[in-house]
Amino acid sequence: VLTPADRAVVINPRMPSERFEFVTATAPDSYGAPSEVTWAGFAFDGAVLVHLGDGNVHRVPIDSTLPIQDHPVYASGVAERVVGVVGDVLIGVLDGDEGSSDLLAIEPESGSRTLLASSENPIDVGVAPSGHLLVTGFGVVEVVPGAPVTVLDASSGVVYFGVDW
Repeated sequence: VLTPADRAVVINPRMPSERFEFVTATAPDSYGAPSEVTWAGFAFDGAVLVHLGDGNVHRVPIDSTLPIQDHPVYASGVAERVVGVVGDVLIGVLDGDEGSSDLLAIEPESGSRTLLASSENPIDVGVAPSGHLLVTGFGVVEVVPGAPVTVLDASSGVVYFGVDW
């Protein structure tokens, strides 16, 4: 849950009173500000990964009380819209100026990107715990051979967004 844009909140659904809140060092003054929280998810070891507007993804231990920026940078220069993590690899969507979308696997240490799928239209992505990706969009989605991607066909005119496993 991300609200407002200066924090990531983790709540245990079995014990709602168990709540962990991670706040940025300085509150963002606008959307797109360097300290804006744009995504949060869990690392393979239970730590929280937090993507900020400056392109850095920080790895925050679940019991930390320090500001997000005081934690190590897990990945830097991430301009993509992060949608999940598989193992230690970030999954992101690069939204093009003309509405196109590229689905990418982002290696945190090297910063290298591997194209998994692309579309001339916006896409939405669900990330399964197994690492498989479910993609839907307004048009044809081309999947790179061997990529762990299933496409929900939108040719009937039905489009699904808010995809999750």
